[in-house]
Amino acid sequence: MTGTRDPNREAAASGPLEGRHVRLVPAALASIDRLYEIALCSGAGTTWRTRGLLVGPEQFADLITGELGFALTERATGLAVGHVGLHGLDPLSGTGELTAFVDPRRPTAGIIAGEGIDVFLDYAFRHAGVRKVTVEMPAGPAGQLARLLNRRPGLTHEGVRRAHVRIGQEVVDLHIYALWAEPFLACALARPTSAGGGVPTFAELLALIGEVAPRAVDHDDITGGHALVDDLGLDSLALLELVDALDARVAPLGPLALSAFEQRLTVHDLLVACEVAVRG
Repeated sequence: MTGTRDPNREAAASGPLEGRHVRLVPAALASIDRLYEIALCSGAGTTWRTRGLLVGPEQFADLITGELGFALTERATGLAVGHVGLHGLDPLSGTGELTAFVDPRRPTAGIIAGEGIDVFLDYAFRHAGVRKVTVEMPAGPAGQLARLLNRRPGLTHEGVRRAHVRIGQEVVDLHIYALWAEPFLACALARPTSAGGGVPTFAELLALIGEVAPRAVDHDDITGGHALVDDLGLDSLALLELVDALDARVAPLGPLALSAFEQRLTVHDLLVACEVAVRG
């Protein structure tokens, strides 16, 4: 990796960077106005990183297009729903700090963020010469960011900066995490291309749902007609984790996580989808 490379241009020329639900578009090619509106809505325009100061449109454009940055867009609609990139990219050292935000008004935000970050990290580690990505997270209740981080292989907690940032009226600690290229890519290579584990039983599926659910679920009260979102309370990140687990065990299920929001997917529907995937 050298200082003369332009990772954003390389990404644009390398073909689509996409997952099951998300496509990454170099930020310079996306609507800055749309991304700025999302940043303001999500609070990213006035985060601890800017010490509560509102970032203007021109400064915002420089921040998200000057380094390795992408708009997160829905594959189905092409609509930009967030951003992911590296802050403080050091080409010589191959390091940078992960930054991301998504539109909190969309119920599928966790799906887009989770999958988009995975696609981005794979590109950064595999093609852009990045060897280490750091994540700075202020202390506080474990939210979706912490759950997203815990999904990544090779995540390490490097330390804490005590009383380091002011958020509102409170000065809080700042936790430093790191993701390394080698364990991340090794895990990607180890993923089976064809699981072939067979259709899970009803009990096995309920066990998987219980593992990913953000709150406890009573297995004895669940029937096949219960909706994953409305009845069992699975949020978008939990759905992403559930489909990933079924992909690894059964077979690729396609954009099923988004369908849970769009079509009120039930437990029975999920079992049918597994059977269809196994039989091809």
